[in-house]
Amino acid sequence: MKRRVLAILIIGIAISSVTACSEDSTGRATPGNSTRPSSSSTNTVESSTSISSQLSFDAFKSKPCDILTAQQVASLGTFDPPEAENDALGPSCRLDGKDISVDPSYEVTFLTDGSTIESIRENAGSYAVSRETEIDSYPAVIFDSTDGLLNCSTAVGIATDQVFLAQTNITEKDPDYSGNACAAAENLASLVLESLKG
Repeated sequence: MKRRVLAILIIGIAISSVTACSEDSTGRATPGNSTRPSSSSTNTVESSTSISSQLSFDAFKSKPCDILTAQQVASLGTFDPPEAENDALGPSCRLDGKDISVDPSYEVTFLTDGSTIESIRENAGSYAVSRETEIDSYPAVIFDSTDGLLNCSTAVGIATDQVFLAQTNITEKDPDYSGNACAAAENLASLVLESLKG
């Protein structure tokens, strides 16, 4: 059975508070509790959000797997063919590692559910790992419901009303990111931004 990248439920305006997530049998997140302290270790930014050069993911909503070039995908690892999906959060592209014991899995989701970087910042604040940063000058929130060692999510605000989510599931045998899934999520987010900038 293929691993499913942990999909978090951040429904922006519709959610008043989220505490944490745990994965159910379908691989989707369900509300849970977490009492671990927040983690903070890189380039923390102020809470005010400023996006000086706005981008748009509109051109990729109908074909989300076009967001990464073949060269970018190859730089991430070895994968089964990409799978495009569209659910309550928005259109997404999932890359499942070819060898699930070694290869990572990634997912990019274009949030069309009304989420903003501000609403994600507020909701992710109660996660065990939660920190604000900037990726290529765009405001971002990095979070995970457990420890960020093997799974992590990075939300990036690219416009006032557009956010994308970069998620990773890393194996313990991953040669580059084992024990640091959040760095892998940041790297994926940077590649998405590179494509969005053209």
